[in-house]
Amino acid sequence: MKPSGRLKPIPSRYPMDIWLDADFNGCSSCRIYVRFRFFVSGWRKVKEKLIAIGSDHAGFDLKERLKQEIEKMGYRVIDFGTDSSSSCDYPDFARPVAEAVRKGKAEKGVLVCGTGVGMSIVANKIPGVRAALCNDITCAKYARAHNDANVITMGGRLLKEDEALSILRMFLDTEFEGDARSGGERHRRRLAKVDELEKHYFKRNT
Repeated sequence: MKPSGRLKPIPSRYPMDIWLDADFNGCSSCRIYVRFRFFVSGWRKVKEKLIAIGSDHAGFDLKERLKQEIEKMGYRVIDFGTDSSSSCDYPDFARPVAEAVRKGKAEKGVLVCGTGVGMSIVANKIPGVRAALCNDITCAKYARAHNDANVITMGGRLLKEDEALSILRMFLDTEFEGDARSGGERHRRRLAKVDELEKHYFKRNT
């Protein structure tokens, strides 16, 4: 069956997707079929979810294991180094990971140093980045659910491998609870105040 009316574009859930609405002489089931066909074809064009990762020498071994787990979860990893356990400086690796998140090149970031503290300090200097130091799964859960953290930092010298993997999975699997229908407006309100502070001091220093 062919549509008798003209086809027109309608808003899509995905940037590269194309949905068409058509008039099939009142045949609503046919109209749904056309939309579904374009939805499926557009689905294949959706960009892969990217996770940026980085570490210093103290977090190198754990970073390599976390990379494997991230890929296993279906993400693609951008590794900003370091590439060995030779001594290096954590700001050199925290910065590019945080900037990748800020610019939208990566959905989230993962940083590992000896304690996670140094990485979190550097990452939180980048506007738009909300880095959370999480050395247990409870912190990872609420960092995402309540604070909408987009970067997680961990301590390679403090965590066992299985603990770190559990923390990572919790962080990546937890959604931000900012939906107003479920009472999440309080989280958005608090984050808006954080954004205002960031804008205030960023403007003063530029």
